[in-house]
Amino acid sequence: MKVNESMLYTQAPVRRWSQSVGYETQLEPVPLAVRLKDDSLLANGAALGWPRTRHQRNVLRSLEDAHASFGVVPFHSIVAAVAAGVQPFYDELGRAAEGVIGPSQWEAHASFSAGIGPDAFWFLRNFRKQFRRKPEYTAAGSFAVGLIFKECVRRAGSLQDNNLLATAAELDGYTFYGRFRLDSASRRQVGHRILLIQWVRDHKVLLPTGNIE
Repeated sequence: MKVNESMLYTQAPVRRWSQSVGYETQLEPVPLAVRLKDDSLLANGAALGWPRTRHQRNVLRSLEDAHASFGVVPFHSIVAAVAAGVQPFYDELGRAAEGVIGPSQWEAHASFSAGIGPDAFWFLRNFRKQFRRKPEYTAAGSFAVGLIFKECVRRAGSLQDNNLLATAAELDGYTFYGRFRLDSASRRQVGHRILLIQWVRDHKVLLPTGNIE
């Protein structure tokens, strides 16, 4: 196995043809794991031939033993879809959704320490009680908007748009949905971070994201 700044890899012999020398055998890198921007790792889950599969097992075992933050994806067959972040995606595709990666604005098992409003457990429990199903990130985001509005009203002591906007521009905190912070120039939400999920055996698994905005 070999390693550089961003990738751990092994090598595989590949026969190439060229008119000048005919067939020749070259060693090509086969990635075993790559390092993401947040220093977490994404391991290659594809079926590799011997002896590369032994290197692969050693890498995965070492990551598990070290309790490292990592995800496992077959590098040769990565499929991503914007719609993959919601349950109806799997409901429609069934087993065809297996392994697909997609963005999600919120997942209950990736909850944040909420300084504004209730925590994710409270929201999840009450949503299920009211609607008899698990909430999607669209529902969580809508509820979080209400929490931010309520907090701005409390701090501003006013319902005037200008006062609320000025208060929101100074607000920097967390709801169960994630961080809320507006850019001082554009007033665009820059605090929230998008999650990355993968469908594995009919449920969503969180993947390391690096710095996705």
